[in-house]
Amino acid sequence: MKIFAEIAVPISKKSYNLQQKKLNYRLKFITDSLLVAN
Repeated sequence: MKIFAEIAVPISKKSYNLQQKKLNYRLKFITDSLLVAN
């Protein structure tokens, strides 16, 4: 069980960071589009 935790935690952190990056990228894209539209 301890081994599983040592494997699962870094993976979940990694995927969380990826999600954050995707969100930030999407927000930036939307912001840029709005600036261009105005």
